[in-house]
Amino acid sequence: MYNENLERWIYSSIANHFVTLISPFIPIQVEGEHKMNEKKDASVEVRMNGPYFVSYSGGDQANIEINLLVTKAQDNQNFYTLQEKIGIARSAFHSRIGLFKYGTGIQDTGVHFGCFVIQYDKGQLIRVDQFGQIGKDTPTLQASVNAKYSFYFKNKNI
Repeated sequence: MYNENLERWIYSSIANHFVTLISPFIPIQVEGEHKMNEKKDASVEVRMNGPYFVSYSGGDQANIEINLLVTKAQDNQNFYTLQEKIGIARSAFHSRIGLFKYGTGIQDTGVHFGCFVIQYDKGQLIRVDQFGQIGKDTPTLQASVNAKYSFYFKNKNI
């Protein structure tokens, strides 16, 4: 049985990592938060799938997929603005992302307890998918920046 806080610690650590690195440059929110009401020229949304847990005889592994959805309003001023925003999002995908016991509960000490390590997926560390204009009558461009990470641990109670 895993510590009941583990998924929240993983989620909050990943969210904190990307918000800290991207928010000085682009408005950012985490999926599930209230949507930004203000009309933004560009924004990033952090999305996560997982964690998926695998048990081995010597320990356990948590796997997570991280997706940053980059949205940019079309304009005639700079054709490469979406690529600039993609570059900012890509730069936040570090080879390691620290895991911390964030929260307000008795076990939420803020202590660092491990790191997610980026994994190759189909020969790539970071994959960018550009979707282009999201609708015929919607002058907005979107792209996603994606990576997979794994965390190996021996103590299920952490």
